[in-house]
Amino acid sequence: MTNKEIIMEQLKKITLETISDDIKKMGTNAQELSEITSLNRTLISHCLNILNKEKKSIKINTRPVYFIDLKVFEEYFKVEMKGELVYNSFEELMEVKDKTKNNELHFHTDEDIFKDLIGYNGSLSYQLEQCKAAVKYPPKGLAMLIEGPTGSGKSYLASKICEYAKAKGYVKKDAPFLVFNCAKYSNNKELLAASLFGYKKGAFTGAEEDRKGIIESGDGGYVFLDEVHRLSQEGQELLFYFMDKGEFRRVGENDIYRHSDVRFIFATTEDPDSTLLNTFLRRIPIVIKMPSLNERPNNEKFKLIHYFFRKEAMSIGYNIRVSRHALRILIDADFAGNVGQLENEIKLACARAYSKNDSIEDNEDAYIDVDLMSLSDNLTNDVMKSKVNYMDSFYSGYILQDLIVGESNNNIEIIDRKHENKVHEKFYDDLLELLSQMDPDEKDPVKIERIRNLIDDYFGKLILNINSYSKEDIRHIRFDNLYKCIHDIFSTLKTRYDIRYHDNQVYKLTCFLQKTMEDYYSLVLKNYEFEVKKYVTLLKDSYSEEYELAYKIADFIKSNLDLSIGDLEMVIMVLYFISLTGEGNVESVKAILIAHGYSTASSIANVTNHLLGSSIFESFDMPIETKTQDIVDKIKQYFKEVNTSKGIIILVDMGSLEEIYKGLEGIPHGTIGIVNNLTTKLALKVGSGIKKGLAVEEIIKDVEDRECYKCKIICPKNEKEKALIVTCFTGIGTAIKIRDLLVKSLGEYAENVEVIAYSYLELEKNKYNDNIFKDFDVVAIIGTEDPKISEIPFLYLEDIISTNEGYIVSNILKDVIPKEKIPQVKQSIMKYFTLESVLSYITILNPDKIIDQVEVAIETLQYEMRKQFSVDTIICLYIHLSCLVERLVTKTQLEEEGIDDIEAFKEKNKYFISVIKKSFSDIENYYSVTIPISEIYYLYEILNVKLDTSC
Repeated sequence: MTNKEIIMEQLKKITLETISDDIKKMGTNAQELSEITSLNRTLISHCLNILNKEKKSIKINTRPVYFIDLKVFEEYFKVEMKGELVYNSFEELMEVKDKTKNNELHFHTDEDIFKDLIGYNGSLSYQLEQCKAAVKYPPKGLAMLIEGPTGSGKSYLASKICEYAKAKGYVKKDAPFLVFNCAKYSNNKELLAASLFGYKKGAFTGAEEDRKGIIESGDGGYVFLDEVHRLSQEGQELLFYFMDKGEFRRVGENDIYRHSDVRFIFATTEDPDSTLLNTFLRRIPIVIKMPSLNERPNNEKFKLIHYFFRKEAMSIGYNIRVSRHALRILIDADFAGNVGQLENEIKLACARAYSKNDSIEDNEDAYIDVDLMSLSDNLTNDVMKSKVNYMDSFYSGYILQDLIVGESNNNIEIIDRKHENKVHEKFYDDLLELLSQMDPDEKDPVKIERIRNLIDDYFGKLILNINSYSKEDIRHIRFDNLYKCIHDIFSTLKTRYDIRYHDNQVYKLTCFLQKTMEDYYSLVLKNYEFEVKKYVTLLKDSYSEEYELAYKIADFIKSNLDLSIGDLEMVIMVLYFISLTGEGNVESVKAILIAHGYSTASSIANVTNHLLGSSIFESFDMPIETKTQDIVDKIKQYFKEVNTSKGIIILVDMGSLEEIYKGLEGIPHGTIGIVNNLTTKLALKVGSGIKKGLAVEEIIKDVEDRECYKCKIICPKNEKEKALIVTCFTGIGTAIKIRDLLVKSLGEYAENVEVIAYSYLELEKNKYNDNIFKDFDVVAIIGTEDPKISEIPFLYLEDIISTNEGYIVSNILKDVIPKEKIPQVKQSIMKYFTLESVLSYITILNPDKIIDQVEVAIETLQYEMRKQFSVDTIICLYIHLSCLVERLVTKTQLEEEGIDDIEAFKEKNKYFISVIKKSFSDIENYYSVTIPISEIYYLYEILNVKLDTSC
């Protein structure tokens, strides 16, 4: 079971034990669960909050915070809880439960209320948060001002605010929502006062009876004052007096004060600071700015277009078909009247289209066709004038199909692509399901593999689809252009950021990006973009390297093609890069395809991989003018990145490519097989042999005998150069100094073995799969910390210093130093690898001084920890602490960024941190430095290993 599952099980168990009708505490908290499960309290708290966000638990914000299993609670009380599931007390929870059960209060999610407001989860999300805050603020909410251009949706937003307040219980369900247009009374103070506050019979000529004003009629609800900037100063003063006092008098009443509980929403198209009194504005704490239509993203524009066309379809009772050309015009047009003008333009277009279809009434299945001629002349002329290259624009060119809007449902339909759309919708539905199961704290390899298989299968279908187009098809032409650009982007990224990639990966991503652009608006209406948004942060935090790569690619695509990569594409790119991790280390025969052309090899590789159901082939696409040496260099680079110890088969298409074997002879890797005349049939045959586990020689022999292809086999060099690896836990700089000291100790025999300073982190991460073990016969690793590579002997640096035993020479270096010279080398090592000489060589500090200072610190540390350190441990600490002090003096200390959960370490190890601070206080004072938490963390790790127990 995962940690999350363990916590869920315990939460359910404790909730069952504690739940009751009259108890005021039920469920459990993070501390109790930590004691029961022995899991870290911080981890438990994190998981409990995730369960609450996933609507699986109820959260009570007491001290400590309590959590209750939602399903157990609902089944016990026979009630369905909705909303955020976060309460300030157990009493509040029980009140909500009782009201919900008795149908006195029904919760609606915010999405239910605002889902008709297009942009609620996009460009209007911040505005809605402002609205909710204004509605909720006790005791009676806050007045708010909606600022925005004509037609931007201010009135509609005001109505949704009132709907939200009713649904959440902040006003009564029958509370009024009254609209008052201030423009009618802008210059008539008396008429304004009478309309706002009412009047008494006889107050003025024509006042034949008592009448309520809008403020009195709006008691308990909302009053929406539109065009508030049109009010005179006197009118604004009348309003803010009422807002301050909450009381008013009808016109003609001198001795009666009335009260009304009204919530105000104001709206203006002008700058409030220049049109409204400061004294009036000060009484409106919430100002909400509505964006113009041009400021809203294309996906929201398209949703608005679809929404208004559907309204018209329902009104006239017929389906509407919108041509792709008309759709592009509506997307790109500059609407001065914003959403309101867009709606009017669509009404006009539908009316003109309807009038042209004389026979529509005789055919119920017919469509009202909205094309370019249906749009207003002003609209088409404005767009054509403003965008000379409009019809050729790369982005707009991906609106390839006409759109059908049904009058009987809210679904989008793309002509002649129903089956194809189902394939893609199923992929996104399946992907969202898998994402919902991902735990941010655990990188489950099984779930990653499922995602990899899902993406591979989907990409395979896209590849088959693009290969079904004719060469003259506009989609094929666009694909080639997109592929060339993305290929250039990857090449640039490789140079700048040392990113590994192969051409078929570029090909797959190109297929995917083209498809998402073709189906962009369909995906928008299906809300896939919004559904994946919640996983962006999760992936960014848990898979930072893959996210960074996807971000760089997206940034380059934006710069080079002016194409914006959305959250949907980002998530799938990140997941694709995650799925590629580790594939190059699988021990099997590798295979690559090399062919002339921008995507010939990639196309064959991807089709073949899809048909074989396995990612067997990598591909290198070569322009026709590529030199043989360039190809050889690219293959050699591939050898450095991928484990080819089991052998590799290279399929080439023609000509000079066959000669590449000359440049590959003598390379110290597995057997290389080269086959000429690449075809898909040949790739399938070779791939099948690799899947069966056949060796390179067997596959090549079968191809040569049965198919009569011209083949070449290159056997690897048997001898690899011997090497000693020197590494250091604290960084490559120290490792280089130790290497130099070892080379000095070996003297003339250093020529017999390569002594290499190497990154400890790389060794620990890659183990025996690291490239250095493919290139060298590594006889031993010497360092300050064991990277735990079972295939290679490891020797601690302090062992050399403390024991001076001859086995370091006789056993590890027996094959590189003549037997009779062993005593000489041993004396040299004893001479150079004393503690004083090591410290003198690897630090800039005075070795005599630092040894004395570190000795005092270690003595204090042993006393405080009540432990007696071994000689080896003490020598290790001398070396590590001397290097530590040097790093602090030179301000090159280790950073916290590379440490997982540093905050949890500080919380859990407060005593150890205080002991270190006390033990090294003299060193800190002498050198005027402070030992940071990052260095204390690494010291803690070293002592854990050396003492073989928890510190």
